[in-house]
Amino acid sequence: MFIKNAIYKFGSYIIITILTLSSVPIIINNLGIDRFGFVGVINSIVAYISIVTISITSTLSRNIIFAIKKNDIIGANKEFNSVIILLFLLSLILIPVFFKYSPLVIYELNVPINYYDEASFLLNSSIVVFFISTLSSVFSSLFVVKNKLYLQSNSDFINKFSLYTFAILSIVFYDKSLYAYAYAYALIISSIMTIIYNVVLSNRLLAEIKIKINIFSFSFIKIKNNFHLSFWMIINQIGAVLYSQSSIIIISKYFGSKEAGIYALIMIIANQIRSIGFILSSLFQTILMNKISEGDIFSANKYLLKSVFFINISISFVCGMYIGHADSVLNIWVGNVTNKIYFSSILVTIYLPFTVSMSPIFIYLMAFKDIKKVGLLTLFFGVLNFLLCFFLANFNYINMYGIIMITMIILVIQNNIILPRFLIVYNVNIKKINKIHLTGMGYMFFVYVISSYISKIIKCNNYFELVISLILSVVIISFITYLYLAIKIRSFNVINIIRSDNDFS
Repeated sequence: MFIKNAIYKFGSYIIITILTLSSVPIIINNLGIDRFGFVGVINSIVAYISIVTISITSTLSRNIIFAIKKNDIIGANKEFNSVIILLFLLSLILIPVFFKYSPLVIYELNVPINYYDEASFLLNSSIVVFFISTLSSVFSSLFVVKNKLYLQSNSDFINKFSLYTFAILSIVFYDKSLYAYAYAYALIISSIMTIIYNVVLSNRLLAEIKIKINIFSFSFIKIKNNFHLSFWMIINQIGAVLYSQSSIIIISKYFGSKEAGIYALIMIIANQIRSIGFILSSLFQTILMNKISEGDIFSANKYLLKSVFFINISISFVCGMYIGHADSVLNIWVGNVTNKIYFSSILVTIYLPFTVSMSPIFIYLMAFKDIKKVGLLTLFFGVLNFLLCFFLANFNYINMYGIIMITMIILVIQNNIILPRFLIVYNVNIKKINKIHLTGMGYMFFVYVISSYISKIIKCNNYFELVISLILSVVIISFITYLYLAIKIRSFNVINIIRSDNDFS
């Protein structure tokens, strides 16, 4: 099942990434960097309002897994139906509030006046779509319960494929001035298609979990027990969003839509790389939670270290490859790029192996319902990051580079220095986690050196030469890595190398 999940996850990811990267040059060339910037800002605002609902649904899979392990089907149904009803009630209350104040939000973000109506319509549409997608995610959480992550991949593919296809067609064949409206309608259509798929497939997959309005509980004790974990997830999400989304809003407010457009552009590749890490983390999620629910802490700890190691090395490889080819990638992708775009793109990429690889730790602690300290830690550093960027930008003491650097430093301190300390109580070997990060740092530098040298030899001027350079880099780096590991474990058998855990367990 792991292999099937991985194939579907990465197959969907590759197609979606191609669609995403292909659409960006079309949007920028036809609509301009300013309009691209305000679309990015609106997406960030939606990320803020998603804090509560995403936190609730992300704990649902965990609670249902533990309920089913105890053969408590009634309890699992109560978890499922209580979350659906709660989210539906939240949408009825919050959507009118967001609609009322959305014009004020657009005004405060300094969106150019000629884009005001477009931005307002897109923001309101995005809010509605968000609640549809959140309800949809409740049903897709059942895919995680049964470890059928390939169904989740199909759902993501349906959503993104329909969205980007409709958006690109609207630019190519229709009035460009209507792009924001067409994009809004594309969001609505894709979200409806996704929720239909999730409802139908989840009902077939886990028939014992059904929508039954009479099976729910909002008693004080039930809310405390069921949503206690969600509360700390909310706290954690607030901090995480302050990291990931506040930068573009601050840049838009103090430096203008053009700078926000540049930031949105460079974050596309960084977010694609980050997505690889989260895909890998999701592949380990169900197995890790099952081991903890069974009380096999020794195996869970060993599996945790393996997952951190695997994600760290994988992301180090991808980041090293990108940094080595960044100049060619950016110039071929969006045209003649400035030094600001090039160096900013490197900055938002270089620290990803150290932060993204820690995502399995959060899954591990969530399985133990021990994320209170993590939530408070993320909130503290998220607020610190926001305040530093806000005040320094407000007094003109910082530019876009400075905002990126502040976020990078604070994230590394939180995820790589403080967060591992929370694992000591569970007898996880912290020294091995530190060793993993040092190994990843060295590996990323090694990949960068090889890939940058090859890219200079080939002198990539078009997509064909870039692909040749990337393939050659992958082959050479993989061969050298294989020889190193084979000599180290004294075996040239690929299976033995994959199963070897000498470095992290």
